Amino acid sequence: MPRPRATAVLVAIIIWISLVLLWPAAAGAATPPPPGPMTDVPANHWAAAAIAQLWQAGIINGDERGYFYPDRPISRAELAKVVILSLRLAPQPVTRQRFSDVPAAAWYAGFTETAYRLALLHAQADGLLNPNGQVSREELAMILDRALAWEKVAQDLSDAEVWARLNFSDRGDISSRTLNYVAQAVRGGVLRGFGDGTFRPGRAATRAEVAVIAQRLLRPDSQSIVVTGRQVPYLQRLDLVATAYGAGEDWLSDTTYLGLQVHDGVVAVDPSVIPLGSLLYVDGYGFAIAADTGSAIRGARIDLYYGEDPAFVRDFGLQPRKVYLIQRPVAA
Repeated sequence: MPRPRATAVLVAIIIWISLVLLWPAAAGAATPPPPGPMTDVPANHWAAAAIAQLWQAGIINGDERGYFYPDRPISRAELAKVVILSLRLAPQPVTRQRFSDVPAAAWYAGFTETAYRLALLHAQADGLLNPNGQVSREELAMILDRALAWEKVAQDLSDAEVWARLNFSDRGDISSRTLNYVAQAVRGGVLRGFGDGTFRPGRAATRAEVAVIAQRLLRPDSQSIVVTGRQVPYLQRLDLVATAYGAGEDWLSDTTYLGLQVHDGVVAVDPSVIPLGSLLYVDGYGFAIAADTGSAIRGARIDLYYGEDPAFVRDFGLQPRKVYLIQRPVAA
């Protein structure tokens, strides 16, 4: 049996050898990231659960280092991707460069194209889409309402209903243009105020904030169609007769029945067949929003807007089209 002093010396030698052998590896090793999919989103972050769920679903991602930047304002292009994928839609194939600041090869081009067709994003005053621009919270309310087919629901709110929902100390800062949309988004539970009783309508929406909101948009599994390789759920399939309207027609108004700007993706329907504000997918046409009506559009009819070729519109005639009802207004 070794003597006590010899044992102590032996233990010290073993510890010294271990430190010498392990030191280079320990010195060069990076600090391990906190729990969770993103390096800068620790497990105790207020949005960690939502960010993790969206990351696992392939809806959001970080940069090459795994940083998500949760407090950074979300860009219009990033928002388009998050909303489109949370609704389980798909990026619309880009056949031409619609905006000079959205290159057809940009990673976000298909997402902004779908968002534009569904009236979630629109051209700015200068005619550009401004994909890298920020989105205020009141603008976010408008986008969410349209994504959930609440456009007409929001418009139809009475003044009493609007003010009953806007119980915020800074509600006077909400612009008249977005007042009803903010009220409906709050009424529908997709947007909320802050703990101090404010809504902060002009504040830029952050990436973490949108992740939490997007979690409320996630759609359950149901019957689906394949669009650009993605399964897109739908509520109902309709076999309709399609006509075309658009470029070169002098009678055409720039504004639809719902007050939206006319552009590709805006279609006219019979509201008794397809509720106004509904999101659609039309075979051979793409994603669309039911935002207009017409005296000749009755029953199983749909009128598709094309803004490119007047001759194409003139020669379109009557065509059978399968129309998939993706999102319809529901009571909030």
